[in-house]
Amino acid sequence: MAKHAFGTTFTWDEVVVAELTAINGIELTAAMIDVTTHQSSNTYTETIPGMLTAGDVTIEGLFDYTDTTGQHAMITDFHARSLKAAIITFPISTKRLGSTFWIEDFTQYETLTYTKR
Repeated sequence: MAKHAFGTTFTWDEVVVAELTAINGIELTAAMIDVTTHQSSNTYTETIPGMLTAGDVTIEGLFDYTDTTGQHAMITDFHARSLKAAIITFPISTKRLGSTFWIEDFTQYETLTYTKR
């Protein structure tokens, strides 16, 4: 059953980032490895999952100049090329998705893109 995501939070370096309007791009993928041999049981290729990729997470929001420990800290970390912990917490349960990220792209007042490293 589908649930709304209202109340989802994005935490950067243990601080909730204010005024977000969207958290997008949670795209987990696995590289598939071809393991087909001449002894395979049929004429179809056989694959197994290999290395995993966490992908990018994009957040959007309204710029809040008073959010010195959230938005300003993220901009500072971008310029310093700092690796920081980021956690997405969903409101409908205690489910959390987190890892360490670098800020890969910053478009002022619009969109931040994070890449799992």
